[in-house]
Amino acid sequence: MKIKERCAPVTLPLVECCSLNVGSTNLGGSAYINIPEDVEYCVSQLLEHHRIPEAETFEIGHTHYMSQLMKKFPFAKPVLFSIVLGHQGEAPATAKALAAMVDFIPPEGVWGITHAHRQDFGIIAAALDFGARTVRVGFVDSDYLDENTRVKTNAPLVKATADLIHSMNKEVMTPDEVRKFLNISR
Repeated sequence: MKIKERCAPVTLPLVECCSLNVGSTNLGGSAYINIPEDVEYCVSQLLEHHRIPEAETFEIGHTHYMSQLMKKFPFAKPVLFSIVLGHQGEAPATAKALAAMVDFIPPEGVWGITHAHRQDFGIIAAALDFGARTVRVGFVDSDYLDENTRVKTNAPLVKATADLIHSMNKEVMTPDEVRKFLNISR
């Protein structure tokens, strides 16, 4: 799709927060191309329509570029970075890769974890222990509850994630708490 088509959902009234892919990415046997001109177009659309970005960072260069964009554009703070691990050709889903990625998050950013092709919750637990503020789970990334169990809906994945968070003596935010935390106005 052309960049204007890819950004079309930004204008829809129910959209509050949108993924912002800040660099090109290898996704197994294909590449998802995001040239700087297109990224800046997406940023301008997000800001024009008062949408909050979830900056998806698949490698350290993406985090660095988003930090540069934060100096150029008036994003609401904090800016949410979603560290995406586990795609073939990108950062692996390891604690070492996670620590390196977290180290590049700027002070005015917060971060969360996305684990592509996940078959267990180990890296999600590590991310929560390292200070992740968000966790993305669902069919977009994996339909495995564990290495032997695939699920038919997102509900068991969300429940398993909430159970993990509670087991670590942490609380799950309500939608309104998330909106307040990310400065999302309705």
